Amino acid sequence: MTEEIVTFKTAKLAKEKEFANKTPHKLRRDYYNHLGGLNGDVTEYVKAYVAKEKTEKYNTIDAPTQSLLQKWLREKHEIHIEIIPDESDPKSIWHTIVYPLFCLAEPSFEGAFVTYEEALEEGLQEALKFIEL
Repeated sequence: MTEEIVTFKTAKLAKEKEFANKTPHKLRRDYYNHLGGLNGDVTEYVKAYVAKEKTEKYNTIDAPTQSLLQKWLREKHEIHIEIIPDESDPKSIWHTIVYPLFCLAEPSFEGAFVTYEEALEEGLQEALKFIEL
């Protein structure tokens, strides 16, 4: 079993919220190129870098696993994502609940999804919206 990598949309949002993958370089680190390709071609970035041109638009974006990003949200920002099965539904519908631990309010987001990974992905995107820089 392999862990799911977040989507390009989630990775971009995480980067905007200053998520930085602290995985040691000895281990494989996944990334998206500026076009959204997973571990994609960075030729244009290298060409611009070598030519001493601006490379901002070619920068890569860390592509963490869902669990790593979830842990960062919980430990750094105290935002909790809860995924629970709907036992009354025979199609195994999963429900996502997102709430910040710093305010004991009602959940801010609830959604129903077919797979656990889809539920977690949507929860990650909603949780990242709580972070204000």
